[in-house]
Amino acid sequence: MTGPPVRAALPLIAVALVFAGPAVGDRPLPGTGGTLEVIHLVCVSAIAVTAAWVLAGRLPVGAVLDRRTTVAPLWFGAGLVAAAAASTLVAANPLRGTKVTATYAAGLLLLVAVLLVATSPARLRALVGTAVVGSLTVTLPILSQAEQLKPVYGGAVVRNRAQSIFADPNQFGCYAALIVLLAVGWFLAAPHRWERVLAAGGGAGAAAALVLSLSRGAWLGTAAGLIVVALMHSAVRRTLLAGAALGATLVAAGVLVSLTAPTEVRGGPAAGLVEVVADRIAVIDDRAANPHDVRPITWREAVRQFRLHPVLGNGPGSFSTLAAESPSVIQFAPRLHAHNALLHIGAETGVVGLFAGVGFAGSCGLSALVSARRLRRAAAGTETEAGAGAGAGPHAEAEPAVGAGAARRALGLVAGSTGALTALSVHLMVDYPIRNPVLMITAWSVAGLLLAAGRTASRDRVPV
Repeated sequence: MTGPPVRAALPLIAVALVFAGPAVGDRPLPGTGGTLEVIHLVCVSAIAVTAAWVLAGRLPVGAVLDRRTTVAPLWFGAGLVAAAAASTLVAANPLRGTKVTATYAAGLLLLVAVLLVATSPARLRALVGTAVVGSLTVTLPILSQAEQLKPVYGGAVVRNRAQSIFADPNQFGCYAALIVLLAVGWFLAAPHRWERVLAAGGGAGAAAALVLSLSRGAWLGTAAGLIVVALMHSAVRRTLLAGAALGATLVAAGVLVSLTAPTEVRGGPAAGLVEVVADRIAVIDDRAANPHDVRPITWREAVRQFRLHPVLGNGPGSFSTLAAESPSVIQFAPRLHAHNALLHIGAETGVVGLFAGVGFAGSCGLSALVSARRLRRAAAGTETEAGAGAGAGPHAEAEPAVGAGAARRALGLVAGSTGALTALSVHLMVDYPIRNPVLMITAWSVAGLLLAAGRTASRDRVPV
């Protein structure tokens, strides 16, 4: 039998398993014909356990709904699910539309579950730590692939790119970028040395995987995410500048060695990797470098599909179906997605879904700014929760002040989560990796971390 402490932690354990979910990949559940995947089962199990605790009165739902920083994202998230459900009624592929809508709904409910179970900084760090440490099972096995890379078209295309358990290297790069930023946040929030060691180890593995994925969208997203973290948390700025200088020096030295060293050195895997990375960076804005790049006409196809049903769209998961049919200009080489989140969501769920999706992202960003501002003031000792909540009314009960150390650590989690979502947002401008249900649910989970991190700091009297 499980004791009371274990039973009380069951919802947290169930949700933590979702954060470790990418380790299982997008594997289909036996007997479902590929319609459902293992990550769906893990996610639904976490939601069910959390719901059972809510019905038993052990988890306070009001703590989630009465926070100004969480209400708007929840409403916009619900709107996105509703838009997807409405679009499914007119979908070109109803079965696929139902699956995508169910994944949206599971992601939103998981976000709520994160808010319900992450009631302290220690619990938040447990969730982040599960994601970061669990990622090592995905990232470490691919480190030997560096010597297998084969660039063509001057690095615009590279064969044998690392993709681990994911369907393609860009999805793997997206996942690695999320883990890198979460690891940074965990490192900043960790009060114990062993946590910082684990954060550094998991982040290093993810950074190596990010390089080997050769995903330029993920690289750009990671750079943007690190800049956001540096802007939000002063402790990162000098480290980021030093890291950028060190990275640039290593790349320059590697290129110099690859050009001037003896043949036996130039042919080594390290030199080859540096050459490939340098080539990929050099052609990052050169569309002509890859003669097989069909993104511009894919974007035009997305606009064509949007015009067919601009209000509700053509249904979730319909882009690839319509792209393979006449009069699509890419019907003989159809794409799975629009290579741009705004165009993809607009084509599949119309203006309604696009409004809800942009609103969700914007409200999460606003919540991050509000939380970061409050936590910076608390860290400087210039604000208490009583002052911050003064606008709640004359009869509102003042909450305890946030300690400076606790505020700085909470700010680390907010900054790391915001950086991760920034990396994803930038990547989504040139790709659509979250069509993978593992990444879709991971994205909802990270949004839950962000909202929970901003909320829990104001609720704890003593840092954990």
